[in-house]
Amino acid sequence: MQAAVPSDLPAMPLPAAAEDLLTLGVSAYGHSIVKSYTAGAVIWFNPYNGATIQRDKLTRGGKASKRIYRYTPHGVHRLRIEPEDRNEEKEDAGNWSRVKQTYFPFDLEKAGCELVIDPAVLFYLISVAGLHPDSAPLRFCAFTNDELYWLSVKPQELRQRSVNYIRRTSTIEETVEGTIEVLPLEIRATPVRHKKKSKEFEFLELRGNIRIFLDMKTGIPVQISGERRVVGKMDIKLDKVVVP
Repeated sequence: MQAAVPSDLPAMPLPAAAEDLLTLGVSAYGHSIVKSYTAGAVIWFNPYNGATIQRDKLTRGGKASKRIYRYTPHGVHRLRIEPEDRNEEKEDAGNWSRVKQTYFPFDLEKAGCELVIDPAVLFYLISVAGLHPDSAPLRFCAFTNDELYWLSVKPQELRQRSVNYIRRTSTIEETVEGTIEVLPLEIRATPVRHKKKSKEFEFLELRGNIRIFLDMKTGIPVQISGERRVVGKMDIKLDKVVVP
């Protein structure tokens, strides 16, 4: 498995053999009286520790953009591609003409971080961690919003949630519907660099009191809750999951 890396982004040693990397695909869509949006991302990461190699994100609706993040031990390179106007936005993102590359350096040793993850990799890490209400909080270092954050994932008391999604494997496709027992996980984030204008942490463009709800039976995250700018409080519920 190998990511498609633009030629002008730097190469870096992979933490594991290329065939050992996993890809995580996340897509979301939303509608309101103000606007609609769709967002999709693919993340390449090391399944043994969550260390992220690359993230490709495409957003349409509002301010359309394609962003490619390439992770290195000393910082993250970002290639941002945007359409010149509304007409160009209708074309394939590969034809958009506004291109800008930016580098965001960091010192992992000084920050007390062994490695850096993309926040979306939390979906995988929490699903395999065997969490329960009495588990100790998990701690990570994550890069998002052009900043490095310390993350804490704290389990809470079990709750009930209604779900309705499609679960697909290599052999079956089934609809999972009904009320299930879930484990809420509270996500807290602190920027490593305390700046006057530090950006508020966002997870799938949600901010504020962010919680992930984990199906206790399968370990699958079935809902994420938080707030979105302009829209306000929002629940993003699982619609489909493909399990290898």
